[in-house]
Order: sequence, then C-alpha cells, then structure tokens
Amino acid sequence: MSAALTQERTCWIAKVPRQIEQIKPGMPRKDLGGILTTEGGLSNRLQQTYVHVDCPYIKVNVRLEAASDQTKALKEDPDDTIESISQPFLQWSTTD
Repeated sequence: MSAALTQERTCWIAKVPRQIEQIKPGMPRKDLGGILTTEGGLSNRLQQTYVHVDCPYIKVNVRLEAASDQTKALKEDPDDTIESISQPFLQWSTTD
C-alpha cells in the first residue's frame, strides 16, 4: 500500500469522529441525516443504532425523546429530540 493511500485513509478516518461530534443532545432527529442513517435490525422510535453514511461498520447508538404522539413507538418524527448519542464504534452490519 502506498504512503499516499495510507495518508488518505487516515484523513478520512479522522474526519468521521469530527462529523459525529457535531451531533449533540437537544438537536432534532432530522439533523442526523447526511452524516448517519438508520441501520437494519431491531429498534424503535426512541432508541436506534445509526451507521455512518459512507461506512456501515461505523456506528452510534442514539436515544431520542418523542416530539409528539408518544404512543406511536414505531413512527419516527423528524422533530424527535436527541437525548444521547454514544461514542462511535465498529461492528459488522446488521440487516433485517
């Protein structure tokens, strides 16, 4: 592997945590878009695993607070509020 390719990969990996660090509690769910997307597997409206849009092995767990109609556990609302977001971690993909 060339030194240039190694440097490019290192720069990309360094970019990912900086992107994820921009997501803070109190932000709406819709602010996850562009950086993260939902992963397959078991989840509900208030707790989901998200993956980085460029690499499905880079993940975070996100807890959310319902913006409206808390009785609909499966109906996501873009205005749901992020309660917490985990540190990024690596894990094989999960599919439905």
